[in-house]
Amino acid sequence: MIPICLLAYLLTTEMNMAISFARKEIQGVEYLQPVRALLQHTAEHRGMSSAYLNGDASFQEKIQNKQNQISSDIKLIDTVDAQYGALLNSTDQWQSIKAEWQKFHVDALDLPAKENFTRHTTLIKQLIDLTLQVGVNSNLILDPEPDSYFLMDCVVSRLPVVVEDMGQLRGLSAGIVARSQVTDRERTQLSKLIARSQIMQEAVQNGLDQAFKYNPALQTVLGVRQESFVTPTRDFLDLVEQHIVNSEQQVNVPFTAGEVFDAGTRAIVAGFGLYDAVSPALLELLQQRIVELSTRKYEVLGGALFCVLLALGLAYGIVRAIVKSLQQAQMVAKTIAAGQLNNVITVTGGDEVNQLLRSLATTQEELIKVLGKIKQAAEVVENGSCEMSQGKEDLAQRTTEEAAALEETAASMEELISTVKQSADNAGQANQLAAAARSQAEQGGQVVDQAVAAMEAIHTSSRKIVNIIGVIDEIAFQTNLLALNAAVEAARAGEQGRGFAVVAAEVRKLAQRSADAAKEIKMLITDSVAKVEDGSRLVEHSGQTLQEIVIAVKKVSDIIAEITAASQEQASGIEQVNKAVLQMEEVSQQNATLVEQASAACQSLREQATELQELLGFFKLA
Repeated sequence: MIPICLLAYLLTTEMNMAISFARKEIQGVEYLQPVRALLQHTAEHRGMSSAYLNGDASFQEKIQNKQNQISSDIKLIDTVDAQYGALLNSTDQWQSIKAEWQKFHVDALDLPAKENFTRHTTLIKQLIDLTLQVGVNSNLILDPEPDSYFLMDCVVSRLPVVVEDMGQLRGLSAGIVARSQVTDRERTQLSKLIARSQIMQEAVQNGLDQAFKYNPALQTVLGVRQESFVTPTRDFLDLVEQHIVNSEQQVNVPFTAGEVFDAGTRAIVAGFGLYDAVSPALLELLQQRIVELSTRKYEVLGGALFCVLLALGLAYGIVRAIVKSLQQAQMVAKTIAAGQLNNVITVTGGDEVNQLLRSLATTQEELIKVLGKIKQAAEVVENGSCEMSQGKEDLAQRTTEEAAALEETAASMEELISTVKQSADNAGQANQLAAAARSQAEQGGQVVDQAVAAMEAIHTSSRKIVNIIGVIDEIAFQTNLLALNAAVEAARAGEQGRGFAVVAAEVRKLAQRSADAAKEIKMLITDSVAKVEDGSRLVEHSGQTLQEIVIAVKKVSDIIAEITAASQEQASGIEQVNKAVLQMEEVSQQNATLVEQASAACQSLREQATELQELLGFFKLA
């Protein structure tokens, strides 16, 4: 639409310029019409003045009448110059011509004939120059059409020169005939004027013929005027050439000066008659051109308006279709933004808007797929978070229970360590006592021969042994209890306490055997005490029995040494177990802390999964 408007603007501007150009030409033609009258009347005034000054007094009254006509012509030119002078830049030149005339016509008849003629000719030349200047400034000289150009050429350049040359011929010839004498200089001047007039006459005819060629309708209007111009012009030129130029110095012609003047006047009138016919024809062509240009301008504007309206109609239809599609796209986009993903999107074309709708449909489908997957994933996350929450509660409970058990185990291990250390100390003492008993038994073997004498000492030693055996029996009893407790703690320790349980069982067995041996020794000692009185008789038997005691004491000493070593190893192992239990307790506490953190994370994950489900509930997938 913009190119159409631009083209219409350019064409309209060009046509407006052409119309303005033609209107300015019309102004030039209108300006030249009164100038043409002044040109004719001034030439006639020159001829009459020449005849009068050369002796023909009959022209005096005619000269006065002609001056009155010239005054009227000047007023008409003043009027047209006031209207167009500034535009055509002719005012200064016209004012100069008018001033020259005002100064000249007052004493024109008092001047010599030659000077009068020269002044007239100069004035007429200025009028012809004014005609040419108006033709240039009014664009007439630049007329673009062939027919009107050749008519303009006749009006502006040719006919004024032709009639001026014939006017000079008329004035000179009338004066020569009036005085009946011609000079060689006048013959030469007449010959030049005749030759130039003939050339200009042919130029006028050729120009009109060219105009008729481009516009045959002009021949109907101007053909008769052309012939009317040619005949009197040729007759007048022949008259001057034959009877004046070719005559002797003494002119004897069968014509009077008035008749010669009239013949020239007829030729000049014919020239101006042709001028008067060509000028309206030129004016009509220019006006017709303006009408045609205006018509074409309005046709262009109408066509442009039609094209613009058509373009607007098409644009309206296109925009309406686009807007409808865009409204549909906008509605779909709004519904998608509102969470409605169950829209039915219809794509009917392949233009950009329908491509947009197709893209929206694809987007909706992909959103449905993605949101479906997200919804499934959210459900999985929510279920997983619930399971994790339940699992973490169980784990927290088990971790708490484990920490409590480890704490109890640590306390028990502390007690066990204390007991084991005490058992180790007691075992050391028992070992010392066993060594002492062993030494005494060995000494008893050495003093068996002194047994009788030392029965009392034996009795005393036996009682000490009874006490020692009581201690051993008590140690065995305590060891048995410690072994029992160690077995219980080893059972609690599980796999790690299995070795310790074996050792505890062995210790228990040894303690049992120690108790049995102690009881047996006690019985023997008791029997020995009971039979102390029979000691002498039974010394030998007592030596044997004492030997057995030495062996038993050795065994007890070895067992107690083993119990001591085992107790020390047990104490060291229990300390390591206690450290491990303490580390496990610390780890359990850390696990409890991590379980609480995991619980908080699971709760947060569950809340986020629930929120995601609520957000996904915003979209309606089907």
